[in-house]
Amino acid sequence: MENTTKSALYILGGFAAGVITGILTAPKSGKETRADITSEMEKLQQKIEQLTGSAKSTAVEKINELKNSIKELEAQIKN
Repeated sequence: MENTTKSALYILGGFAAGVITGILTAPKSGKETRADITSEMEKLQQKIEQLTGSAKSTAVEKINELKNSIKELEAQIKN
């Protein structure tokens, strides 16, 4: 996994922990607190899906580049 992806995941994890801590210590009813937690978890899930999609597309690009390099090398070896 790329360093930027790892860093982004660490940042999101810290953000989520901070939000959850803030929500749990806020003076709200249980129903409001659960709604807040659900909302924040949905936002976090969306961000994670964006990051994993980005990481996947980067991996696919690198694999395609590697395949092209191998094909070029094979052509050079045959000649």
